[in-house]
Amino acid sequence: MPVNPNSITNIFKSADISYWIPGKSFALFINDENNPYLSNLVVIGKITTDLNIFSNMENSEIVYIELDL
Repeated sequence: MPVNPNSITNIFKSADISYWIPGKSFALFINDENNPYLSNLVVIGKITTDLNIFSNMENSEIVYIELDL
């Protein structure tokens, strides 16, 4: 995924959808507890539904992301 170097951050907020460059994967953040081991994130969107739907999920789940154009 091409990344603008100016958009890389180490900070995330609850409901952020981010691309994690080192892991070549997406991350959905459901709380504001920043993890010092996460870096090189690119925030690409926000979760717009109730975050409580994620409360019973395991640490890793298959999630489908759709673009609303």
